[in-house]
Amino acid sequence: MESATKVLLTGSSGFIGRHFISDFKRHYDIRTTNLRALDPSQIDFLEIETVVHCAGLAHQMDRSPPEEEYFEVNCNLSVKLAKAAKEAGVLHFIYFSTSHVFGDSGTLSLTNPPLSPASSCHPTDGYGKSKLAAEKELLSLSSKSFTVSIVRPPLVYGRGAKGNIPRLGKLIQRIPILPLGYGKNRRSLIYIGNLTAFIDTLIRKKRRAFSFPKTPNRFQLKLLQKELQRPWENDASLSEFRVGPFDSSVGSVQKTPLVFLATWF
Repeated sequence: MESATKVLLTGSSGFIGRHFISDFKRHYDIRTTNLRALDPSQIDFLEIETVVHCAGLAHQMDRSPPEEEYFEVNCNLSVKLAKAAKEAGVLHFIYFSTSHVFGDSGTLSLTNPPLSPASSCHPTDGYGKSKLAAEKELLSLSSKSFTVSIVRPPLVYGRGAKGNIPRLGKLIQRIPILPLGYGKNRRSLIYIGNLTAFIDTLIRKKRRAFSFPKTPNRFQLKLLQKELQRPWENDASLSEFRVGPFDSSVGSVQKTPLVFLATWF
């Protein structure tokens, strides 16, 4: 029997890391490491084929850390980890960046052009700038024997998610009428189950360079508001609204329904 691919995962306690372990613990030999407690130079990469680097200093709306702190964690530490992995003979390094590298997402009243891996990058805050700087340094390490994959996910939703969608859900529960009737306004989203399946595809296919996994069609905020306002009683009444699989050429992923957001809080 063929042994499972050994994967080293950082950020295992985070939203994406937890779901990846839950969804693929039977497919891979997943090992975790805590970069707060262990310097990359001390990590045992023995037999590790792929590093999935999800750890990082996340974008914070309430309290924005100094830009230097973002660069130290998201860029410098990530590059140090990648160099240690490459030196140890690891074949593949997957870095979780962000769609924030593309810059300000605009206001609710604006209709922005769809994003793609080819879109120009103009980050406006320390979070986006640090992620873009890390991308550039990591790609410079790429070689025939060391594949670097950059993932720039948009807003990720799913059970246990934090950020704008749960906040919007809480607000709608309190005030059902919101000024979100912008019929032309759209945003890209991705369901966490589709994103973890996308990681699986990257590990198996070892795709180089950039990936921007997202729903095939950008999501209309007006429709999101309608879904959040719909009454519910139990799991049987959960919405079957579908946002579809990721838009990518590297493989197919199951379509996953939008589980009723208000049940997550």
